[in-house]
Amino acid sequence: MAVLPVSSVRFNNSTTVNFGRRGHKETENQENNYKSQKASGMVTVPAALLLALATSAINSSQPVAAQPTESETRVEMVSTVGQASRSSSAPQFKDVFHKLPYYSEYLSEMRMKMSLPVKANGKNYNLVFASLGKTNNFDVENIYFIQDGFKNKKSYVQPPKVTSLVYHNLGDSNKDFCGVAIESYTPNEDGSYSKVTYETRIDDDTANLLIDLIAGDSKYRNLAGLEMVETTSPTVRKTKFY
Repeated sequence: MAVLPVSSVRFNNSTTVNFGRRGHKETENQENNYKSQKASGMVTVPAALLLALATSAINSSQPVAAQPTESETRVEMVSTVGQASRSSSAPQFKDVFHKLPYYSEYLSEMRMKMSLPVKANGKNYNLVFASLGKTNNFDVENIYFIQDGFKNKKSYVQPPKVTSLVYHNLGDSNKDFCGVAIESYTPNEDGSYSKVTYETRIDDDTANLLIDLIAGDSKYRNLAGLEMVETTSPTVRKTKFY
């Protein structure tokens, strides 16, 4: 599985990669050996991550990886809708919904910084960078993972949101992989909504894009609080309802 160069990392010793900010690690889930590595501080990641992302995992027994729909022709919607990359502000979602394969009233007033098509588990999704208000064109306050055909007209219900990038460090560069932890809401029979959390495995290009965002080596600025979480678990997180 080929991967784009991870230019954001800087080697500070032979075993780890430094994402270049001050900070710390903290244990998130001892049971599954999850450790968060916050973007607000120095993020130290085993160098095996780079080897893993650059090595084929197609024959591994891990969950199906997400794949770009057409990696050689993928474009950022923000560059094709409103030419926001050359203007002072990104377009509002309400002005470009007719060009997108999903709809959510929740996003209507937000500004779209990027909407990138990704395929996961045989279905088409969109990695979406957004922000609210007149923030800088490249400030990213929210990151979503929205399936094609998603329709939501309830303004108080957000679409599936990315909360962290998960690096599965299995100690084998042929099996290591990355996923994204997702938070969403599902309707109940009584009309209320329950929060749902789960994880989806992603392809190496998408992982690199998020790694660069966390590392501060992206044209986008991480105001979403996105962090990297490391685990030794060989499977993605189970779906949980709250």
